[in-house]
Order: sequence, then structure tokens, then C-alpha cells
Amino acid sequence: AVVSTQSGHYGRVLQEQLIKLEKHHQKQSKELIEFKNSKSHLESVFTEKWASLEREKHQTEMELQRYRTLLEQERNSAVVMQDQLESEVKMLQSQVESQRMQLKDQVHIVHELKDAIAAIQKQNADRSKVCNLQ
Repeated sequence: AVVSTQSGHYGRVLQEQLIKLEKHHQKQSKELIEFKNSKSHLESVFTEKWASLEREKHQTEMELQRYRTLLEQERNSAVVMQDQLESEVKMLQSQVESQRMQLKDQVHIVHELKDAIAAIQKQNADRSKVCNLQ
């Protein structure tokens, strides 16, 4: 009877221990599932963020390439415009020089005409004197 009481007590202890172990196992299983879900969630979040960064990086690279292309086009356009302006300046300088030379020639002609008019006026004055003396 003593042995059966002790073995009954031991059986209850084992039964309680088994219940505690099953509860602990159940809790650990639940935590493991939550961890796996959390790990999957974190992996998913990380993957989404990585993909987003990849897209942003690609968009930035494309924008930078468009900017560099636009900058190169503007630079080329500025060079062409500068060449055109330099050509126009040279043409205008040539026109100014040509007009300056024409003006110089015209001034020279005006001086020659003034000298000729003065000579004619002197001749006329001299003739008048000669006519008046006669």
C-alpha cells in the first residue's frame, strides 16, 4: 500500500510535469512560429526596402544621365552660338572698317573739293580785280 501510494504520487508528479512540459512546448512552438513569421516579415520588409532603393538608384542614375546629356547639348549649343557671334562680330568689324575707309575717302574728296572751290573763288576774285582794273 505504501508503494502504491508513492507510485501514485510519483505518477501525479510525472503527470503534472508532463502537463507543464506540454504547455512549455506549446509556448515554445508558438514563439517559434511567431519568430519565423517575424523573420519572414523582416525579410519581406528588407527585400521591399532594398527593391525600393534599387528603383530609386536606377531613377537617379537615369536622371543624372538625362542631366548630363542636357548639359552637353547646352554646352554644344553655347559653343555654336559663340562661334556664330564671333563670326558676326568679325563681319561687323569688317563692315565698320570698310565704312571708315569710305568715310576717310569722302572726307579727302570733300577737302579736295573745298580746295578746288577756294582756288576757283580765288581765280574769280583775281578776274574780278583784273576786270575792275580795265
